[in-house]
Amino acid sequence: MAEAPPKYEDISISYPTLDQQFASASEKFVPPAIGTKETATITTDFNNVSEMKVWKEGLMDTYYFGSNVVHCLGFPWRLLAKRGVYRGEICLGLYLNASLHNFGADEKYLVDIKITLINQRKGKRSSIKHKIPKRQFPTAETGLLSWGCSDVIPFHRLLSLSSGFIMNDSIIVYCKFTATRC
Repeated sequence: MAEAPPKYEDISISYPTLDQQFASASEKFVPPAIGTKETATITTDFNNVSEMKVWKEGLMDTYYFGSNVVHCLGFPWRLLAKRGVYRGEICLGLYLNASLHNFGADEKYLVDIKITLINQRKGKRSSIKHKIPKRQFPTAETGLLSWGCSDVIPFHRLLSLSSGFIMNDSIIVYCKFTATRC
């Protein structure tokens, strides 16, 4: 019986590096046939949002919060949240992240992504939705790729209780994505 991939609910500064987290899930990867398409969803809550540090280059593993891992086309995927500076303003960024270990040089995939920050007080109508244009990705030198939005919401607005996006220092994020081997 195959061992289930690890679950990461509320990942803080002490979680394993992204390469360590994905290594076991992609060791025996067999690429899907060309034209294979699969859709997956991730719904997660990120806790202790007010404690997120501002992201700095080269410190990815200590400045991101990560969701549980789901599999789509055999790859492990997860959502990442970060607090970063975008056009001079500190914002919440949300990204879909995949491990690309063991990809062949000729493998290419298209990914269509929709990420939603749920308004916990006002419901989906007041939620913030981002549709990321389809992205094609080949093998990455780092074995890791992410796509998303750097400026989902200014951090001061996110932390405002009147905005409805944060409750008990937690936010809820929903992501639906479709990956296609091409």
